[in-house]
Amino acid sequence: MTDDPDAFFVQIIPRENWTVSMGENAGDLGLLRIDYKRQELRYEGDVERWTVPAECVRSYRLRSFTPPNGLPFLNQYTVVLLQVELDDGDIWESPLAAQPIHFESWTPAKRRRGAELLQDAIAHLVDPDRNPAVEDEALWPLRPPARVR
Repeated sequence: MTDDPDAFFVQIIPRENWTVSMGENAGDLGLLRIDYKRQELRYEGDVERWTVPAECVRSYRLRSFTPPNGLPFLNQYTVVLLQVELDDGDIWESPLAAQPIHFESWTPAKRRRGAELLQDAIAHLVDPDRNPAVEDEALWPLRPPARVR
């Protein structure tokens, strides 16, 4: 998946890390593929690797948080709180944050916009009749630059 031009670079920020005031708050970093043909989400990170069928996704709401001692205008994060129903009926969640790919200042507004794009792409996977596809041009902040061969 590392050479997949449609994969998104994301970090997983577990809820318990939302209160980390210094240092890195991501629990994992990796690539997320929203596969419309297979009707699934696939994640491949440094720590985790999973596949989620679209029909198991129960929620993909945005949640914002500011770590303690942080300033909302500078340190606020927005994640897509992905909630999935497991075979036994339990709910598993993974807070996904868009990660910057291009060299630019990644402000709270850009973090939120990245999360909104990710949310819209997941919404289209889960319910394409109610949620239109996100234009490829709009997704450029989440995708690595095209590789020149």
